[in-house]
Amino acid sequence: MEEHDESRADIELDLKRAFEDEAKARRELVERIAAAEKARREGNKINLSSLAQDYFTLALEAQEEDDYETAGKWLRKAIKLLESAPFPTDDMILILAQAHLAYGVTLNDQGVWSDALAEYAAAETLLRKLSEIGNLDARLDLAGIRLNIATIQFEQGKYSDAIASFEQVKSEFASLFGTSKEDEAYYYLAKTYMQEAAIYRETGEDEKSLQRLEEVIALYRKMIERGDAEQSVDLAEALAVYAQTLECSGQRTAEEILPYVEESVTRLRDGVAAGRADVCPELLNVSVMNGRLLNYMDRFDEAEELLTETAEIFDGIRETDDPEALLALVTLFDERGKSRYAREKYDDSLADFNTAAEIASNLPVDFYGEDVDHDDEEDHHDHHEGCGCGHSNVLRSEGLLKLFSVYVNRAKTFRILGHTDEARADCARAGEILPQVKDYLEEDYQGYRDVYDALVKSLS
Repeated sequence: MEEHDESRADIELDLKRAFEDEAKARRELVERIAAAEKARREGNKINLSSLAQDYFTLALEAQEEDDYETAGKWLRKAIKLLESAPFPTDDMILILAQAHLAYGVTLNDQGVWSDALAEYAAAETLLRKLSEIGNLDARLDLAGIRLNIATIQFEQGKYSDAIASFEQVKSEFASLFGTSKEDEAYYYLAKTYMQEAAIYRETGEDEKSLQRLEEVIALYRKMIERGDAEQSVDLAEALAVYAQTLECSGQRTAEEILPYVEESVTRLRDGVAAGRADVCPELLNVSVMNGRLLNYMDRFDEAEELLTETAEIFDGIRETDDPEALLALVTLFDERGKSRYAREKYDDSLADFNTAAEIASNLPVDFYGEDVDHDDEEDHHDHHEGCGCGHSNVLRSEGLLKLFSVYVNRAKTFRILGHTDEARADCARAGEILPQVKDYLEEDYQGYRDVYDALVKSLS
């Protein structure tokens, strides 16, 4: 037990250090930009490429946080700065092209496809000239633009066009094997396979999706063997997607899926230890999946231990307004409650289901819809008014299903403890959810209906 506590303490310390290191690096970057801008205003000569690159770095940070407005602001500053250079060097032209490319990605992420394509076109014009004189960075970025265009085709539902484009892109990245850009080509080739896997998942072709994911995993393992340790986190994320796809397709048992999830958790924890604070959300999700699989396999002691450790590590994010993080916590406490319920620790399991319901109530009203009852909802909504975090139909449906699970499990626990009125109230709440997710569940709806009907019967 002491060794376990020390391990958890190490993870918590790694998380703290990762966030502190990230904050320090950002402060230094902002200070450097301020100094360069002041020197430029005063008429002093500065390195335009370095300042543009710093703008670019801030834009990428904003992109990672889905702060498109801020990302666009910094990229426009970089573009304007470099376009002001009277005699731009090849290095400046490359950064300018990459800024147009990144701005296109920002617009793409917002679904502004026509403007995104315009930025890609501007970047392509600059890059083609560099590519013609043998610039390998330009060749790589040109392939990247075509990858992004293929992604737009995917997002527009033009699946056959997207698949054809991805096949062409794979050839372009493969043409860079044996050059100094081989490592980057492997990386983007893996990203291309990931996109193909997503298309095949979307079209219900699970076997093809799994094949592409297996190719992704093999590529990442090859990159790591070649000494690129940073790809361990990407491998972890690919393993998690592979495990989820296996589970959804029903092609593997929980026992067969678990090793992929456990490897993903290990690699993500190593990523945090190496300073990758950005992987924390993925670590939370995969750790919860790990606990859920252990529950499914009736390994309740192990599930409770893992989920307790995860809850303690991520306790600080319970105040977040990020719906995906909140839903992961809802699942965490729901699963730990199930672990405890299975071992007849009913008071403890009830406490977990209460916590899950409380966390769920921190989501905005429009996330769930007007017909769903929430515990203490009036106390929690003002914070989320106008935040727009409930607009994804898929996320909303997944959230409703998680809440359905909490209400059903808490009702069962109330029934065991003799609190019949409370059990019936939760049963009614669960019943209100089912009509809202019927279309989303499609053929799986009857399974949820059977669970609900059995609960109603047990309370009759």
